[in-house]
Amino acid sequence: MEDELQQMDASLTDATRLVHQTNYELTTVRQKTAKLTHISIPNEEEETTRLTSEKNHLTAVCESMLELEQYRNLHAEVSAREHEQSQTVNGTPSSSSASDNDTAKIAAAHALANEQARRRELSRELVQAQAMAGMSEKGEMYKRLIAASMGVGIQDVAALVPDVLRELEVGSASGKGVVDGVLGKGLGLGSGKGVVVV
Repeated sequence: MEDELQQMDASLTDATRLVHQTNYELTTVRQKTAKLTHISIPNEEEETTRLTSEKNHLTAVCESMLELEQYRNLHAEVSAREHEQSQTVNGTPSSSSASDNDTAKIAAAHALANEQARRRELSRELVQAQAMAGMSEKGEMYKRLIAASMGVGIQDVAALVPDVLRELEVGSASGKGVVDGVLGKGLGLGSGKGVVVV
């Protein structure tokens, strides 16, 4: 009888300890959940607006830097040519050559203004092309990542992207976080198993 009583006391002590530990863990989880629910997640529209604004600002900075570099190069070239012309001219120009010189300067100024406008437009196109080149490098990296994870060739990735995206969206919308179908089959998991999307 004594042994049974001692065993019951020990069991009661263990159960009490287990209840206290469970309550502590539950309180900790509730506190962490409360902290996570109070984290402000930026509105998708606000984030898009912010990123668009940042992109426009960075594009303007790139264009400005490119124009400054081109201006310096152009200024150095003009200075060098002026120096060359001053070295080749011997004596003072006559009055008729001075008026011809003024006309030539005006024509050159108009041509320069037109070329500068063209240069600015080409600078904008160059900045856009450089941005796209950066994206294509990342695109190639993403293709290699998808190809490696799905066990397909890089050339087959473009055809699979719509299916993979649809599978991910369906998995996200259902709240399961598991992707079957195309991605699962590509990873050898098409037989009821899935990939957890984090």
